[in-house]
Amino acid sequence: MKKASTRTGKTNIVRDQRGAVLAEFVVAIFPLLTIFFVFLQFSAVTIASLLNKHAAVVAARCAAVVANEHHNVPEGKDDNGAGEITMSAQAAVGFWSKYMTTTAVVTEDKSSEEKPNGPYDLVTVEVTSVYKCGVPLGKTMCPGGFVILKDKKSMAHQGARYKLD
Repeated sequence: MKKASTRTGKTNIVRDQRGAVLAEFVVAIFPLLTIFFVFLQFSAVTIASLLNKHAAVVAARCAAVVANEHHNVPEGKDDNGAGEITMSAQAAVGFWSKYMTTTAVVTEDKSSEEKPNGPYDLVTVEVTSVYKCGVPLGKTMCPGGFVILKDKKSMAHQGARYKLD
């Protein structure tokens, strides 16, 4: 490219076109990168939300068998199985456990021996997880860098209608 110069040999800044493509590239790349990282963060939050739902289903399935709050399962444990239910929710997250932590697993057992279908009433589990946003420039979706995910699932209790002698 020819250099625009005056009679004195100095470069004319108005007509000099060197570096114009680089300047346009720098102006255009930042919005494109921001959009890319926001979409990447959105997909990561969506995956974390799906994993939290899966953890709630797994914990509800575990609670349907393990929960014994009203002692309607004769051979059941007396501690309501809270530890096993929490571990099942944490195991359901799998590899993503380094990005999201299961902070609370709350179990509500409505089964009892007092009603006709009492041993088979619902057991409800609510799983609360915290997802740590880690994508640069994608943190615009995560105020404070964290997203709190909650999900509640219910299943019928697998209670027994017999008593051990």
